[in-house]
Amino acid sequence: MPALETLFFDIPQIRRGSLMAYLAAAAFVALATGLRLVLGAWLEGASFVTFYLAVIAASLVCGMAAGWLAVVLSALSAWAFIYSPGLAYSHALGIGFFLLVAAANVVVVGALLATIAKVQSLVRTLESSEQKFRGIVESSPEAMVIVDASGIIALVNARVGDVFGYRRDELLGKAVETLVPKRLAERHRQHLARFATDATMRPMGAGNDLYGLRKDGTEFPVEISLSPLHTPQGLYVSSVIRDITQRRQIEAELFQARQLEQEASRAKTLFLSNMSHELRTPLNAVIGFVQLLEGEQAGPLTPKQREYLGYIHDGGTHLLSLVNEVLDLSKIEAGRLDLSIEAVGVHAAMELAHNSLVSLAEKARVVLILRPANGLPDVGVDRLRLHQCLMNLISNAIKYNRPGGTVTLDARRTPDDRIEIAVADTGRGIPTERQRELFQPFQRLGAEHTAIEGTGLGLALTRYLVEAMGGKIGFSSRPGVGSRFWIDFPVLAAVSHPVATVSEARLAPVLTAGPGRSLLYVEDNAMSARLVEAILSAVPGLTVLSASTAQEGLEKAIRHRPDVIILDINLPGLNGYDLLARLRHAPETRDIPVLALTAAALPGDIAKGTAAGFFRYLTKPIDARVLQAAVEDALTEAAA
Repeated sequence: MPALETLFFDIPQIRRGSLMAYLAAAAFVALATGLRLVLGAWLEGASFVTFYLAVIAASLVCGMAAGWLAVVLSALSAWAFIYSPGLAYSHALGIGFFLLVAAANVVVVGALLATIAKVQSLVRTLESSEQKFRGIVESSPEAMVIVDASGIIALVNARVGDVFGYRRDELLGKAVETLVPKRLAERHRQHLARFATDATMRPMGAGNDLYGLRKDGTEFPVEISLSPLHTPQGLYVSSVIRDITQRRQIEAELFQARQLEQEASRAKTLFLSNMSHELRTPLNAVIGFVQLLEGEQAGPLTPKQREYLGYIHDGGTHLLSLVNEVLDLSKIEAGRLDLSIEAVGVHAAMELAHNSLVSLAEKARVVLILRPANGLPDVGVDRLRLHQCLMNLISNAIKYNRPGGTVTLDARRTPDDRIEIAVADTGRGIPTERQRELFQPFQRLGAEHTAIEGTGLGLALTRYLVEAMGGKIGFSSRPGVGSRFWIDFPVLAAVSHPVATVSEARLAPVLTAGPGRSLLYVEDNAMSARLVEAILSAVPGLTVLSASTAQEGLEKAIRHRPDVIILDINLPGLNGYDLLARLRHAPETRDIPVLALTAAALPGDIAKGTAAGFFRYLTKPIDARVLQAAVEDALTEAAA
C-alpha cells in the first residue's frame, strides 16, 4: 500500500468531468505531438510511444472521460500530422492498433484507479475504526487493559497509569500478571486459560476477592469485567478494572454502623425491658391493692375513701397505659410487632369497646351511642389490636368532647367492599392548620396545656396498628362542630356470622380450691408477694406458701409438694427459668403446673416464657380476675 500511495495517491488530480480536465487532456496530446516532431527523426515509432504516454497521463490525472478524449485527439494528430498527405495501408493498421492499445490502457488505468480508490477508502475506514476504538478505550473512565490469548498486554488506556502507576510504554508487550500480586498470578493465568476456551462477557472471579498490584508494590481491591474481542489476528481479551478501595471502605463503615445500630437497638430493648420491669413492679402493688380495697376485702369503704381510691386507680392505670404505649411504639419502630390475624365480628368488637368505656363517658357527662352493626361480614384482624384501636379512638372522642356532647360508634360496608368503623363526636374539633400534625407521636395539638390527660401516642399507635393489619385510617373535622375518625378493613368473608354480644359472655365462676389445696409463690419483692397472698387469701380452702429466693422455693416445693407454683422471673441467684428447669427435673415436682408472674412483658419475654413450658405467662400489674382464673385452670390441671 505505501508503494501505491507513492505512485498514484500523490499524483495531482483534476476534478473528473470538468472543462479543466478536458483541456489538460488536449494539452497532453499537444505535448505528445510536439515531442514526436522532435524525436521522430531519430526514433522510429516515437509517435505511438508519445501518444501512449499522453493517453495514460490524461487517464491518470483527468479521469477516464478525458482519457478517451486523449485517444481520439492522439489518433487525429497521428493521421493529420504524421501520415498526411497520404495514408498507407500499413499506416492505417498502425493507427488501428494504436487505438486498440490506447483504449485498453484507458480501461486498465480506470480499473486501477477504481481499485486504488476502494483500497484507499478501506484503509481510511480501518484507520477511522481503529482511531474510534482507541478513542473509546482512551475515554473510558475505568482502567482498560487489552491482552492477547497468551496474556500479553496489547493496549492500555491512560486510566491504567492513574490506577496502577505505570507509564503506557512500561506495560505494552508485558505479561498481564505484572498487574497481579504474585500470590494470585498462577490463579490468574488459569482463569485466563479457562476464559479463552469459553470467551463470553462476564465478571472475573465472581464470588472471590480480587486484588491489583501497583508499581510501588501495594495491593488494592479491584473489580474486573471481561469481554472477548475476536479479530483476524486471533482472540483478544478486554478487561475493565475498577479500583473499589473506596467502596470497600464505605462497606466496612456501613457494616460497622449496622453493628452499632444493632448494639444500640439491643441497648434500647434492654433499657425498655428494665424500664418496663421497674415501672410495672410498683404499679403492680398500686393497682393490685387498690383492687383489693375497692373489693372491700379489708372492710367497707366510706364514699370519700372510695373517691380517693378512684383517683389512685385512674392515675395508676394512666401510668400503665403510658408504659404500654411507649413499648408498643418501640416494637413498631423496630418492626417486631406480632399480630395474630383471625376472623373478628365487627359488632362484637364495637360492643366490647363501648361497654369498656361507658363509665368513662358517664364521668365526662358524654353520651356514648352504639349503633347496631349486625349483618356485616367479619374482618381479618388481630382481635386485641382492633380493641386497642377502638379504645383509643373512643377515649379520645370522650376526652376532647364537651359536657352534654355525644360520641357515636357505627359501622357500614363501603362500595369498594370494605368494612368501615367510625367514631364521631360533637367536641371542639381540630384546627385546620394543625390537622396534618395529628398522627405524629407525642403530638397533642396544644392539649398538653390543658387538664386533659394524654400522651399524644394514641392516634400514632392506632395508625400504625391499623396499617399493619392491612387497614386504612382517616378523619374529617370541623372546628367547633366535631370530628369523625374512621378505620376500615377488607371484608374477610362474603357471609355474616351470628354476633355474640358481650352481655351474653359468662363471667368466670368464683374460685373454689377445695380442702387441702396449696399454692407456692416465689417472689423476692415483698409488696408483690403480699399482694398475691391477699388476692388468693379470699379463696376458700387454698393455702398460700411463699418464698423469697429460688433455692428456698425449690426446697419448699419438694417438701410441701403444692398443687400449683407461681414464679417471678427476675429472682436473685437462680432466675425463674433456672428454677423451672430444676422443678421439672425433680421427680417430686415435675408434674406440678407452674405459672410465671413477672414484670418482663416484652413480646420476646412472653415468647421465651411460653417456649420454656410455663403453664401460663402472666404479666404485672396483676388483674385479680385474670390471676384467679389462671390459678383455677392450674388447679384443675393438677387435679386431672
